[in-house]
Order: sequence, then structure tokens, then C-alpha cells
Amino acid sequence: MKLLVIRPQAQMDVREIWEWIAKDNEPAADRVEAAIYSKIEKLARIPNIGHPRADVPNQSYLFVNVYSYAICYKYDDEFLTIVRVLHVSRDFPTLFGDPKND
Repeated sequence: MKLLVIRPQAQMDVREIWEWIAKDNEPAADRVEAAIYSKIEKLARIPNIGHPRADVPNQSYLFVNVYSYAICYKYDDEFLTIVRVLHVSRDFPTLFGDPKND
């Protein structure tokens, strides 16, 4: 199992997702948040289940979807790093286009 690192921006992303959904349906927000963290735990065990995105220049980033959200992560021999958690409709080329953000 990989050591799990969740970047602060990814933690903020999940919080914002929860808050957005909770405005209309708090139990649904809880379910989505739980599903995201469950998938993150699975990634720590099986990190190669994700896939790169053709519209993201850095092919070391992998993505896996949970409901309408994409978990962006990368991993090496020791660490699984959760980079962002974003709605799939977001502008991925703009968000991930700057190599300085790696």
C-alpha cells in the first residue's frame, strides 16, 4: 500500500464539492464525499486503475471518476499523491497546462 498524500488544494476541492451539493441535499453531499474518499483509499492499494487524459499535457497525472468528479493523482514507488478533485466539466487543459503546477 502506498503512503497517501492529499494536497491541500485537493482537500479544499472536496470541501467545496460537499458545500455545493449540501446547499440542496446534505445527505447526498455526504454520500459523494464518502465515495470520493473511498476511491482514494482504493487508489492507495491499486494505483494503476486510473488513466491519463489526452487534454492534460503531464501524462504522469492519472484520473479516475467518482460520480461527476475526477480525482487527479500521481504515484511513484512510495507515494500516492492526490492533486485535485474536480467536476468533469472543468477546463482541464487550463487547470493542468502549466508545468509549474506539477
